[in-house]
Amino acid sequence: MKESPKLVETEGLDLATFGQRLRHVRRARGMTLADLGARVGRTPSVLSLIENGKREPRLTLVEQLATTLGVPVGELLKKQPPSRRAQLEIALEQSQRDPSYRALGLPQLRVGTR
Repeated sequence: MKESPKLVETEGLDLATFGQRLRHVRRARGMTLADLGARVGRTPSVLSLIENGKREPRLTLVEQLATTLGVPVGELLKKQPPSRRAQLEIALEQSQRDPSYRALGLPQLRVGTR
């Protein structure tokens, strides 16, 4: 069974929450990953990794994203998830990374749009 990539963890910045906030703001602006990527000079795949908490963005990119999306940098860096759904998605991902979950032999659940 293929394991899903692990979320990157850093001190001070919760990448899962940052990614959820970025996705929330991007979608609220009606932008696709390709739209945002074209405006900040990054590929959609790189932005997808950031939104999924698997890659840490440089500060310059965070600033570019905030400017492009028309929000203060602090809005993207808030520690609380942007919605209840985002909070639950983060909790699910964290639970599935726990060794006790893997010991149960349960499959990794993927969160869909529905």
